[in-house]
Amino acid sequence: MKNLILEAINIHKSFDKTYVLKGIYLKLFKGDFALIYGVSGSGKSTLLHILGGLEPPDKGKVFIEGEDITSLDEDKKAALRREYIGFIFQFHYLIEELTVIENVMLPAIIRGLKEDIAYMEAKKILEEVNLLGKFFNYPNQLSGGEKQRVAVARALINRPKIILADEPTGQLDSKNAWNIFNLLKVFNRKYSITFLIATHDEKFKNFSNKIFYIKDGVISYV
Repeated sequence: MKNLILEAINIHKSFDKTYVLKGIYLKLFKGDFALIYGVSGSGKSTLLHILGGLEPPDKGKVFIEGEDITSLDEDKKAALRREYIGFIFQFHYLIEELTVIENVMLPAIIRGLKEDIAYMEAKKILEEVNLLGKFFNYPNQLSGGEKQRVAVARALINRPKIILADEPTGQLDSKNAWNIFNLLKVFNRKYSITFLIATHDEKFKNFSNKIFYIKDGVISYV
């Protein structure tokens, strides 16, 4: 039986008296490659932020490997994120003043890895995302697809158990979008990393073993 890695129970969230999430229940198991669909404004991003401990729910609980992250203080949440969770966003959010390899090393250094070890880990992951030869480029010297591959490498540097990705191909053309999804699926299979990916693109359904639809603040399963 697969290990339960993330569970959301009765998650509610509102902004300015507008209810976005109205009782979300969701389970993810080790090795899942799950997609979550919903129209713009349906609450996909808000849900990912809550699942990753970036913002609190108004009501409900989120458990990661049995630990209630909604009960943790901010320091403990940050420590848990560094250990368990990687984030990929629609915009790459690379630091323009840092080289590619420095961008990827940064989460590992923040986690406490020595710089030389972080460098070797970043080098290894950049090779895996096919960015050999781009280590010392700056973000403004990369294409859109290359920038997002750097963002993928950065999310993977700490070998998280869960990757939460919010429209990771939203700014890419069709070819680069396929490349990114293929890359994510490779890491899912190779390292048994659990993925939850918010997307609007129906053509990626075949990548997944689990699909959620969010509408009117609740989730339905496929």
